[in-house]
Amino acid sequence: TRPQTENLGMKIFRDLITFSLFSMQFLLSMSDDESCRPMSCMSSQTLVEFPFRIKDHQPKSCGSPGFDVYCDDKLGTPLLELHSAGNFSINYIYYYIRAIYLSDPDNCLPRKLMSLNLAGISPLRPLGDYMDFRLYNCSGNFQRNYSYDKIDCLSGSAYAVVSVGNGGIINDTNCSLLKVVSAPGSFPSSRLSSVSSISFTWDEPNSCVSCGSTTVPLRVAGDEDSGDSTAAGLGVGLGIAALLMMLVCYSWHRTRRSRRVVSTTNTTEANQQQSQSTLPTSTSGLDQRIIDSYPMVVIGESGRLIKAGDETCPICLSEYSTYETLKMLPECLHRFHAACIDEWLRTKAICPICRISPGQS
Repeated sequence: TRPQTENLGMKIFRDLITFSLFSMQFLLSMSDDESCRPMSCMSSQTLVEFPFRIKDHQPKSCGSPGFDVYCDDKLGTPLLELHSAGNFSINYIYYYIRAIYLSDPDNCLPRKLMSLNLAGISPLRPLGDYMDFRLYNCSGNFQRNYSYDKIDCLSGSAYAVVSVGNGGIINDTNCSLLKVVSAPGSFPSSRLSSVSSISFTWDEPNSCVSCGSTTVPLRVAGDEDSGDSTAAGLGVGLGIAALLMMLVCYSWHRTRRSRRVVSTTNTTEANQQQSQSTLPTSTSGLDQRIIDSYPMVVIGESGRLIKAGDETCPICLSEYSTYETLKMLPECLHRFHAACIDEWLRTKAICPICRISPGQS
């Protein structure tokens, strides 16, 4: 009986450790999910979620490197910085097809394009094709042409900045080439002044699960956010400590109760032996035909047959796993590995837990 008590104590201790680790993981995942839920900037309807994150509002673990988004308090819209070209307003983000549409918050996209280097905007890259435009600085005496596209936000009172697309050029001594710019996206016309936004895509970041617009974020090394994160971590730690204390008390209580039960059982068995009782405590084994008639189940991939508090075989003390066969005793409904209980019942016709005979039919 003493080994049975020790085995019960070891089982409770193992269950305590397993449950504590599971609880810690669950609480941490709840904390991450809460801080990484989709957010938007003030009046903007654009939701920011993984791989993007709103800097200074979400921890680094909510996004992927290079996808930091800023909120402009005046515009109320999210901004994304593209290196030397500066900040762009985010018009739309389509997470399912990984597409983002950007515009100039100052409504002069050609000026942004003059400093934009498409080869240096990683982790973004152009979405599909892009169109090249030639920008010219022309004096007031240049010969105007309907094919020339004047860029008002770049022009002045004594000069005009015009563009031509589709490989066109301006042969006018009053015009000098400023720069050839590239606009990512598909455009219905070759007029740069009609281009209001440019589009980009990104490669799938190193993430856990992606389903449409929801992705489980990964923890990134060097996350040094404080404040709310520190308070959340402290709360989780205190909760886990309290949970461990309750589990230790529960384990101690069960161990003491099991010892009392074992002691009472020993006393009862001694009295039965003295009075030569004929209660069904047979030590002879069962016939193999009867053993084979007891119901069996196979644990599937979902593991739904593994119940809390009944996840280990009481005979070999090994945890149940998928594709293992379990056998149930019909009288008491206790479960065991089929091989373990078969070997037991060949020599003992009683349940190893409750000592009840499982029946002869």
